[in-house]
Amino acid sequence: MIDSVVKVVESALKSTHLPTKLSALHGGLYILETGVTDVSLHLVPLLGDHVLRSLACITPYDIILFVCYTFMSVIALNCFVYVSVIFCCCGHESI
Repeated sequence: MIDSVVKVVESALKSTHLPTKLSALHGGLYILETGVTDVSLHLVPLLGDHVLRSLACITPYDIILFVCYTFMSVIALNCFVYVSVIFCCCGHESI
C-alpha cells in the first residue's frame, strides 16, 4: 500500500502537466497531515526534493518582481476599497 502511494506521488511530481504536479503536492501534504509515520518517512524526502529543485530555478530578479507585483496588487485593492467607501458614504451608488 505504501509503495503504491509513493509511486503515484512520485510519478505525478515528474509529470510535465502542471495541474498534476500541484495535485501531487496537495495530496502529499494531505497524506502527511494524517500523521501516518510509515508513509511520512517515504513522502517527506520525496516532496522536499521536489520543492527544493523547483525553487532552485528562481532567481533574485523573479523574487523582486513577485514582491513588487504583490505590493502593487495590495495597493490597488486598498485604493478600490477606499474609493468605494467614500462613494457609499457620500450617497453615491457603488462602483
